[in-house]
Amino acid sequence: MSLNTQSLQPIINFVRTVADDVLINKFLENQYQQVILPITVLRCLDLAVEPTKDKVQKTYDDFKSKIKNISGLLTSE
Repeated sequence: MSLNTQSLQPIINFVRTVADDVLINKFLENQYQQVILPITVLRCLDLAVEPTKDKVQKTYDDFKSKIKNISGLLTSE
């Protein structure tokens, strides 16, 4: 499987422009990839859990004072 970077070039340029505007004087230009990749991954994870976020937050709020370790409760269906 090969990746067609030509079709991604507008997105790459946009991300680079935002990085230049937002990250200027905060990071060296060669450090952008170390910042942008983790932020992109976190945003993708945020989008993946968005449909169940409210339900998980409500469950957490309901049980946080009653159960010491609620990770099993939050991950069960």
